[in-house]
Amino acid sequence: MLCPAWNALADRLAAPRVRATVISIAAIIVFAIFLHQLRLYTATAAEHRDVWGENTNLVEFAFYYSTPVFFVAVAGIALMIFRVNSPGFAALLLMLLGSSVFLVWRNIDALHPWAARRWMIFLLPVFCAGAAYPAAWLWEMRRWWSRIISFVAAALLAALILLAAPQLNLSRNFHGAIASADTLAQHFRPDDLILTHPTGMIQQFSPYLNARHGVGFYTQQYNAESWRASMPVARASALMGRRALYVSDVPIPVDGSEPPPFFKQIMSVPIRYKYLPDGNHALPTTATAENMTFRIYQMDPERIPPGWWPEMATIPENIRQELPVELRMNAKADPFLTNFFKPVDLPDGRSIRWTDGSGRVRIGDLITFPIREGPVRISAELNSGRPELAAPLQVEWYLNPNIPSRAWHLGTTGVWAEWTRAGVDVDASMLRPDSIIELKTLRPSVGTVFPQGKLGVLVSSIRAD
Repeated sequence: MLCPAWNALADRLAAPRVRATVISIAAIIVFAIFLHQLRLYTATAAEHRDVWGENTNLVEFAFYYSTPVFFVAVAGIALMIFRVNSPGFAALLLMLLGSSVFLVWRNIDALHPWAARRWMIFLLPVFCAGAAYPAAWLWEMRRWWSRIISFVAAALLAALILLAAPQLNLSRNFHGAIASADTLAQHFRPDDLILTHPTGMIQQFSPYLNARHGVGFYTQQYNAESWRASMPVARASALMGRRALYVSDVPIPVDGSEPPPFFKQIMSVPIRYKYLPDGNHALPTTATAENMTFRIYQMDPERIPPGWWPEMATIPENIRQELPVELRMNAKADPFLTNFFKPVDLPDGRSIRWTDGSGRVRIGDLITFPIREGPVRISAELNSGRPELAAPLQVEWYLNPNIPSRAWHLGTTGVWAEWTRAGVDVDASMLRPDSIIELKTLRPSVGTVFPQGKLGVLVSSIRAD
């Protein structure tokens, strides 16, 4: 029932007058959308950011040709649709319509991979063909004047396209990067464990090194917790006779001082190449010379102290000891704390720290195991830091909140705006070398200085008896 109706509709659309009308309406719509997006682009030029939530795709697409060539291409595609009538061209037209959606669809811009796949593979060639089609049509007329106009038009279009972004034709993007990557790969062995600094400059070489040389990079997140989680793997690698390496584009330590003895620099590799940097909703203007140095460090995982990571200027001490143990809140406590702010030194020699509402202490790193049977008293010297509160600040004590199968709520203590030692009892069998104690609180405002949601509770020391 539907086939005759569809065939009749197709026949009607194939009529020259109907086709010309439809094509003209479509061209007017494209022109209107372009002018609307151009107005938006001009009005927000100073606010452009490298994000995907944009609606000026059509204007940015025209940058690759120049605006005059873009409209010639639109006219050429319209002329092509009017003159060509074949099933194969209908399939091409369907693909054109589907890909063109990405020129007007919000939240997808030139930097979005969905747009790049359609632009590079289909839209750019089709628009190039559309720009050339009017000149070809004039040439087919076989008149001396039409061929002169065709030749001049083709030369003018070629010049406009070249002048729209000459740097894209004259610059060899990433020239020298492959040679630098090959040099870098020479310093690795097939069985090396290679951790890398989490910067894009290093990560951009990772796929090539893996595919060409079999070198696997593993991005090491730049925080104490991630370094702590990676060390067992590094130790296991070292026990198997494999090197544990760290590749960084910044010196370790970051302050430029001498590297610690367990972190030895064995090589520095210069990386030199030129590339065209992506603009913020604009074509790159000139090639940029990249000049950096990749440093290769060989780690001795067995000697790396618990809690150390490259951001630390001082090497933490191994303070494991038999009960009782106490951890004061000075700078040396950094490796054992998470979600604590920097220490504040008091005139009496003590140091105190604020938690952020969920301060964690690696209590297992402070204790020598095995420990005696029975309860272990874990306490902290606390202060709410809020004399204006009419009720005590409630501190919830948790054991191993990061390990659901071993997580326990140990109790609750109320803390006023005066230094008080509060604590909970824990059975010794529940404590292990990886155990963590969490002090969880609400985060009321602190006077008029710190608004709500910033600070938890003040801590002076942590003890285990």
